Amino acid sequence: MNVTIILIKIILNGQNYIVFDNGVQYTFIKQNKSIYYNSVKICRGIEECTFSKGIKNGNDIVTVHLEIEGKIYENEYTLKK
Repeated sequence: MNVTIILIKIILNGQNYIVFDNGVQYTFIKQNKSIYYNSVKICRGIEECTFSKGIKNGNDIVTVHLEIEGKIYENEYTLKK
């Protein structure tokens, strides 16, 4: 599934977090199996989560890889300029 969102520049990217230039950060905390939007818990029961960035068709993309109850999900988001 591809979703287009308005471009927000990625300023930091680690496997378990991603930070955008508007101050928004998504973080996966493995110890409590949760994903946070800044300091607000938005998901729980997550076994694994990684964030990666790349380029596809000339656009910046973010790929989110999740494992929930043994099932693997991967979503790709296009950051539009």
